[in-house]
Amino acid sequence: MKTVRTWMIALLTMMSSAAFADGFEYLVVEENNGTTGQTALASFDQIKFENGMMVIYNGGTAMVSYSLTSLKKMYFSEGASGIAQIPDDSTGRIEVYTASGVLLKQGDANLNGLPRGIYLIKKGDRVFKVRK
Repeated sequence: MKTVRTWMIALLTMMSSAAFADGFEYLVVEENNGTTGQTALASFDQIKFENGMMVIYNGGTAMVSYSLTSLKKMYFSEGASGIAQIPDDSTGRIEVYTASGVLLKQGDANLNGLPRGIYLIKKGDRVFKVRK
């Protein structure tokens, strides 16, 4: 009887955890230097921890990686807020691309005037995926 009870508790815990994650769309990673990266949950299929790095994969191809020593926290989010999270400093060039890789503009990450959709914002060697 105790074994059945233990299995039932474990099963209910797993079911509630899966239901909890269903309401979120993004994995948000905050680094110690203040940089925040967001990755749509639908855009990756695996996370691996290897050689001191957290690597996010899609179809066996590494999409983004973070040094474990630079991680401050990770959490799930319901919506993208990437534009507000892009480091705001005067160095580096900012480029805005469509999801298919077409360069739309350079200089700032303002998406006003662009249709709703997914955009890639490149700042230095970092790329942020945002949804408008």
